[in-house]
Order: sequence, then C-alpha cells, then structure tokens
Amino acid sequence: MIVYCLMPNHYHLLLRQDGDFPVYRFINSLFNSYVQAVNRQQNRKGPMFEGTYQYVHVDREKYIIHLCRYIHLNPVKANLVSGPEDWQYSNYREWANLRKGALKDQDFITVYFQSPKEYASFCENSSDGIERESLSLIEKYRFE
Repeated sequence: MIVYCLMPNHYHLLLRQDGDFPVYRFINSLFNSYVQAVNRQQNRKGPMFEGTYQYVHVDREKYIIHLCRYIHLNPVKANLVSGPEDWQYSNYREWANLRKGALKDQDFITVYFQSPKEYASFCENSSDGIERESLSLIEKYRFE
C-alpha cells in the first residue's frame, strides 16, 4: 500500500504490484470477501457497491508523487477538512509522521522525500498553479 484515502462516497488506493499476482485480482478477491462478510452479518444479498471498481496502470514514475498528493488532498478539495492531517481516513498522517501505522511503504516514501516534513511541505505548497500542473500530469490516471 502506497497511498489510500477513504472518502464518504468513494475511495482512492495507490498500490504497488511487487509479484506476478495482478493487483486487480487482489482487489477483486478483497472486495468479494468483504461484501460476502457484510452480507452474512447484515443478512442481506447482492452487490454492495455501485458499478465496478476502476483501475489504471501508472506507467510514468514521475507522476507517482503527484498522484500521492492528489489522493491525500482529496478530502481538502472536497471541503471536508482544512488540511490533510485532519482527515483520519487516509495514510497522510503516517507519511507526515503524525501517526504510527503499518499502511505505508517507508522505502517508497524515502525514495522521493528526504523527510516527512518535506512531503508535508509538498502538499501544503499546492497552489492553484501547481495543482493545475499536477492535474494535467495525472489526468489519464484519474476517474471522475
């Protein structure tokens, strides 16, 4: 798990595939198991989510950090919180070293940022100009 953010009506996951087992199969298995468990617990049947999940292969390394920032800033852009550190349903706090947690890839983070403070600054300094540039870079990786 590189980055995640759970929103009220959707979620974002940025996952890395290290082996031969495709990430989309992992997600399919995970959500099928989750839906079956909830259906049993709630005595319900059928799908839980509207539509199928969408995924895309990130084929350009330089876009990854922009995707991370986009995902972590999603609750801020949705006016749910004033800063990404205020949203407890993402791993931004782990990236910024504000909370201990296992759902982060420290090796990945240190490849791109020398410190948690540097990543926090990267997110904080997301002015409109930078944001427009980032969005244009990651356009093909976003689903709306």
